[in-house]
Amino acid sequence: MRVDLVKYDNRKLYSPDIRKYVNLHDVVDLLENDFEVEVHMHSTGANVTNQALGEIIKKGYSKSSKILELLQKQK
Repeated sequence: MRVDLVKYDNRKLYSPDIRKYVNLHDVVDLLENDFEVEVHMHSTGANVTNQALGEIIKKGYSKSSKILELLQKQK
């Protein structure tokens, strides 16, 4: 199942499906439960999924190899 998230200029992530803001820990939980996640900028519509995944790794929220695999698939 795919989950679309919207990233605002203030760096907040919003899930229109559940109508609430989510954080990077929530994104990690989705990915580890085999959801496909896409993140788009609210202002431009640009796909920023790779940036969000990179931020998860950079901040140490997940050591899962699954996130690294997703980053490599996105390239």
